[in-house]
Amino acid sequence: MVLLARLLLAATASALAVPALAQAGERTLTFTTPAISVEGYGVAQQPMLAESPKVNGYVVGMEAEVVDVQGRVQGRDKVMLHHIVFAKIGVPDYTCGGPAQRFFAEGEERLALTLPRGYGYPNKATDRWGLLYMLMNHKPQRLTGFIRYTVRYVTGETLTPVKPIWLDVRNCSGPDPVFDVPGGGKAFSTFTKSASFTMPESGRLVSGGGHLHGGGIRLELRNATCGTMPFASRPTWGGPKPRPLLHEPGPTKMSSFRTNAGIPVAKGDRLRLAAVYDNSALHTRAMGIMLLYLAPGTADGCGATPRLDVDLGRPSMPPPFFMPLPRAPQ
Repeated sequence: MVLLARLLLAATASALAVPALAQAGERTLTFTTPAISVEGYGVAQQPMLAESPKVNGYVVGMEAEVVDVQGRVQGRDKVMLHHIVFAKIGVPDYTCGGPAQRFFAEGEERLALTLPRGYGYPNKATDRWGLLYMLMNHKPQRLTGFIRYTVRYVTGETLTPVKPIWLDVRNCSGPDPVFDVPGGGKAFSTFTKSASFTMPESGRLVSGGGHLHGGGIRLELRNATCGTMPFASRPTWGGPKPRPLLHEPGPTKMSSFRTNAGIPVAKGDRLRLAAVYDNSALHTRAMGIMLLYLAPGTADGCGATPRLDVDLGRPSMPPPFFMPLPRAPQ
């Protein structure tokens, strides 16, 4: 995602201003990008500057979707939101550094940001946001979509600030965080890709969720220093599949967690993220990403993990991905 930061800085469009928020408390703000044209059976991927709240406050929730010109949400069989990443320009990323801090992302699993009550991601009226989108068109004709994103925003209150921690099994090794699962193993065999990150400060992880591609079984968050696994993000499969297949279908949901008490981590603790994939078949351009939110402060990194409020999504269905598929655009 280093490329994201470079592209965001190179963007020359101006962010649109939004009216000031006069009332204190939580508001839901809705923003819509300019039209995005996607060729038939094509993929569109570009960075752009993004509108953001023009008053000091806190982001406490966020989600995105693709709509048509009438504002109707598009299904996976039309213009599909394959990936979107939001970043704050001019703020260093927590794990990779650089000029843009990744603070929210969604893939096909549609994992919304929801922070526990009392916590918020600080935002200034002068902060600039950018986004990197990837849309897929599953129709033969050119289609136009608009990315509509909603921000639950708190003003006039003081919340406990959080920092976004972007963990990736590619560990900042390049602009395209993908890898291939070789396949060829026996039925139910697995392949694991992992990377570690050493915490530069202490605090508590209050929210998080994962992102996998087709063939994914689970994402494990481990504290290697303590020998614990406080959370594993698991996929849900099922639902309508877009035709034709432009890529191996991904999960329709990934489990996420929230906790007011927070998972304790200490400065110097080595967090290890492991992406576990099916290895009975080839899976190309796989990913393993987890976005966590840290409330900095004093904490015992090897303290007990509190009870987590885990959002499992819909009941899991048998994974439909144990089959070789051709390499496709991601």
